[in-house]
Amino acid sequence: MIKAGVIGWPIEQSKSPIIHGHWLDKHGIDGSYEKIALSPDDFESGVRDLVAQGYAGVNVTVPHKEAALALADTVSDRAAAIGAANTLGYAESEIYAVNSDVLGF
Repeated sequence: MIKAGVIGWPIEQSKSPIIHGHWLDKHGIDGSYEKIALSPDDFESGVRDLVAQGYAGVNVTVPHKEAALALADTVSDRAAAIGAANTLGYAESEIYAVNSDVLGF
């Protein structure tokens, strides 16, 4: 099973699990997409715990986008240019950061 989610503080307002859950179901993907509340004080340890728990990655929302960039082992050119990451992916124990926000604009 693929595990993913969205991290933020607060996170209760996020509709992302509804949206991504729909696509998981529609395409028959064995996976979950969860809301994950991480306070700024718990951000780094929380992200590393998700890696250890087998998550494939997470989307990142306020207030963590700059911290996500700083935490990553590898950063995409776009995320570096923007100075923030909205997605963290995990490959083994490496964390990589990208930013797709600019594509939305």
